[in-house]
Amino acid sequence: MIWCAYCQQFQGEAPPYDRYLVSHGLCLPCSKKGLDFSMEQMDQAHRLRTLQEQLRIAGQEYDLPLARRLIMDAVGIGVRPVDILLGLITPLLYELGQEWEAGTVTVAEEHRFTKFCEQVLELISTWMHERPSNAFRSDKPTVLLLNAKGNLHSLGLQMVHLSLYSHGIRSEIVRGSLLPRQVLEKIEIVQPKVLGISVAVAEDVSWLRDAAEAVMTLAENRRPVLVVGGFAVHEGKVQAIKGARLFTEFGSIRSLVNECLNV
Repeated sequence: MIWCAYCQQFQGEAPPYDRYLVSHGLCLPCSKKGLDFSMEQMDQAHRLRTLQEQLRIAGQEYDLPLARRLIMDAVGIGVRPVDILLGLITPLLYELGQEWEAGTVTVAEEHRFTKFCEQVLELISTWMHERPSNAFRSDKPTVLLLNAKGNLHSLGLQMVHLSLYSHGIRSEIVRGSLLPRQVLEKIEIVQPKVLGISVAVAEDVSWLRDAAEAVMTLAENRRPVLVVGGFAVHEGKVQAIKGARLFTEFGSIRSLVNECLNV
């Protein structure tokens, strides 16, 4: 999980992708300024690693007051709330997904940690909405976000929603499961430029292919760009889907933002 050592913004992933340790480099804008590492930046890297581990412990112990203090501490050292989501909280959720697949966590533990993350997300969402950083680029949603049929959790969609919000891009989250024809009906109503679908498990791929085929039947001037992400994509369980772009890394939210701005 790569962060910029100077601006403290989350940059994305680097191999090995199944390890979620915090590491540091320089983003392009900071590197162009001729900045280099110092002891202060090294200390910052250690603080972020410690923060991630403390958030994991807070989740295991369902300690929301501790999580609140940790988030405020991170903001205090210059970390953006949206980067706390992408670079610290999201990896913990993916680790939980791996543990769930391996059978090393119980249903109760999974529900408990998910509930904890939902409350942390609410804390960050409230903080961000009280301090908007960008004016919206459109009065209506540019992005329509939904889960593949069978994916019951909305945490991933909410994180994408907040990430787009931080860039001044409106999005709308569809609650519940839709049939492919209902996806088309929703597109007709919202008229988004981008359709984002989250796929949690490999069993959802059949539905995804049907939905992608349905989207491809729309006239080109009414057809949104289709992007697909989620745990199943990140873990390599979703191969090429005709008419869709697959976003496999945490940092690919930046690619989604650019997609939204360029269409």
